[in-house]
Amino acid sequence: MFPWNKSPSKHMNDWMKNMNPKEVEEYVNQVMNQIFGSSFPFESSSISSPIIKKEEKQQHIDIFETKEYVYVTVAITEEQKRKMKIQHNSHLLYLVNYPKQNDKKKVMLPSPVKRKGTKVYIRDGKLEIKLIKLEDHQFSEIEISPTSKNT
Repeated sequence: MFPWNKSPSKHMNDWMKNMNPKEVEEYVNQVMNQIFGSSFPFESSSISSPIIKKEEKQQHIDIFETKEYVYVTVAITEEQKRKMKIQHNSHLLYLVNYPKQNDKKKVMLPSPVKRKGTKVYIRDGKLEIKLIKLEDHQFSEIEISPTSKNT
């Protein structure tokens, strides 16, 4: 009689097969804007924007980590390759003269890294930066006393 009285697994499978990621994202953004209003803090991603500027596409930066390394991959042109400089400390990576001359792109690293041992590779128009993770074993232990009271 009612569509919700049907087997939910079959109905859900059919619905999920016909999902379009762009439509789902638009729906979620519409609902979130209704809930939070114009102060909704998240911008729509590249899925919902059909036109991506060439300059924005070139600024795409991927970051991932393994047990021993942090990898940063940056799309780069020949001109950028000649002018760009790379700097980093234990938590931040700076791409100087990227994407344009006199610009400085700051990238937050997911884990602390060592100052020395960083390697850079260029493959297929991408700059790959391999940073060695810093093993941080400096833990502080704080004792919790069961008789403490807030006064």
